[in-house]
Amino acid sequence: MQYLILLNQAVMIIDYREHILKAIDYIEENLCTEELNITSIASAAGYLKYHFLRVFYEVCGLTPYDYIRKRRISEIVRCISIEKRPISDIAFKFGFSKKNEPFDTGIRLYK
Repeated sequence: MQYLILLNQAVMIIDYREHILKAIDYIEENLCTEELNITSIASAAGYLKYHFLRVFYEVCGLTPYDYIRKRRISEIVRCISIEKRPISDIAFKFGFSKKNEPFDTGIRLYK
């Protein structure tokens, strides 16, 4: 009986990961768009918003919001090394409205 319970839990975790991978794919495809919000991401994963938030955190160890901000900051850093544009333009492209916001956020997230 214990084996069946463990097997069922393992299957649920695998199922969660498959759904979260769909969510991450959706995030990556829409990283630069304003349409990227928790409701649309949850829908892409096949979950309702609050269940998605719980499962995403359980699988990834951080909230979708923190994941998106880390990814956007990573992309800003990558673009800064490639593009010869003002940092504020690059940051704006990734949804940061204030000039120093990506740096303030990056410092807070990577402490």
